[in-house]
Amino acid sequence: MSTFSSLKFRGSLNPQNLNINKCLLEDQFMDFSHPLVYAAARALTKGYSDPWDKISGIFNFVRDKITYNFAPNLAGPEDFKASRIIKARQGFCHQKAILSSALLRAVEIPSALYFQDIIDYPLLKSRYKEYIPSGILYYHGLAAVFADGAWHRLDGTLDSGLCRRRGYRLSIIKHGRETLLPDTTETGNKHFKILKEHGYLEFYDPAFSAYIFKNKEAWKKWRRFVHKEHLSM
Repeated sequence: MSTFSSLKFRGSLNPQNLNINKCLLEDQFMDFSHPLVYAAARALTKGYSDPWDKISGIFNFVRDKITYNFAPNLAGPEDFKASRIIKARQGFCHQKAILSSALLRAVEIPSALYFQDIIDYPLLKSRYKEYIPSGILYYHGLAAVFADGAWHRLDGTLDSGLCRRRGYRLSIIKHGRETLLPDTTETGNKHFKILKEHGYLEFYDPAFSAYIFKNKEAWKKWRRFVHKEHLSM
């Protein structure tokens, strides 16, 4: 499964090219004025004055309460809307990144999306090798937040339940620092390695979702394989 591998990225590696004002706005995907998203953002940050406490509350919620799904059911572009993701309570990396960014913007914290190609070493020893022989996940998506005068990438893709079941190290947010996927598992084996940095986007590029629906049959086949085998990352 080489999802997104042939897409041309339109963002920038330099976070200074981001427009901070745009990173506070909503769009068709980051619909944070939706009651579900707005209420969640307020509840998750209630009582906090320090921006990093707010960021942590949102990060931990998306990491653990939005269950990671490697092959979600995607009926159309609307499934990439923050309001749909928070209602479904599950999603893959792009969806979790969109929701994270939307929740942050709902409490007036500038946020963006970030993309990279990563290799997942456990995939090379799993049944996924049939579909991902290289172990490379193209255009892995995560969120980025602007705090303390700088941009910080935050990756809460894998939920704590999945990490416990699989023996993975959990991504733990620390104030003032970036949070990326761990490079080793709990036992010290290799896990994730960043192969290529694509950079930042102020808004989710519809080309990502369009690519999936252009290749709908391939996505359906992927979903059947994952769910038939009861696989997780």
